[in-house]
Amino acid sequence: MALAAATYLVADPYAFVVHLPLINLLAGLALFLAGLVFDMRDPARTTRLSGTGFWLHFFAAPTLLGAAVNATYTGWRLDESDFADPAAAGGPIGAMASGESGEAVALAAVTLAVIAGFALVSLLINRRALIVSGLITAGISIGVLVSQLGLGAGTVVAVTLLALGGVVVILGAAWNPVRRVLLAPFPRQGPLARLFPPARGLAG
Repeated sequence: MALAAATYLVADPYAFVVHLPLINLLAGLALFLAGLVFDMRDPARTTRLSGTGFWLHFFAAPTLLGAAVNATYTGWRLDESDFADPAAAGGPIGAMASGESGEAVALAAVTLAVIAGFALVSLLINRRALIVSGLITAGISIGVLVSQLGLGAGTVVAVTLLALGGVVVILGAAWNPVRRVLLAPFPRQGPLARLFPPARGLAG
């Protein structure tokens, strides 16, 4: 099936571009699932398998986030109007960073919702990489939402940096306590314990 899909995309490259949001979603899911496989083989995060899992999750997060934001911006399938519109040249991140329309707010909200989902999954599987790789995009999203309050540019930047700093502090200080609460219903041994490691040590 994979070979057939690759042959189809080579024969018709335009199909790759048209279905890019869906392809990003599938690629992101593949990276994420591969990361889980490596994590389950090293739940204590002490071998090279852990490093491989880290990088798989690190690249899975922006790929999945990009798929979600692109789907919100253009839908799961691109058409000619998406290429003809000069305003779309900057893509969803450019539209969000402009902060000039309700669309920018919607994109920012979707971005933060996806990153919040990543945060929950990160806590469950003990992987900070899913959140860390999305911090810059999260900063842009927070800035877009804060700018809607009519504050000056300096204040928007200050509030955004303060919010991001708070997230980083929480990642460092409250990671294991929050994990203990979330993982209380899960067994501490067996297959689920390898997928959702008990709260101990540091996460990657």
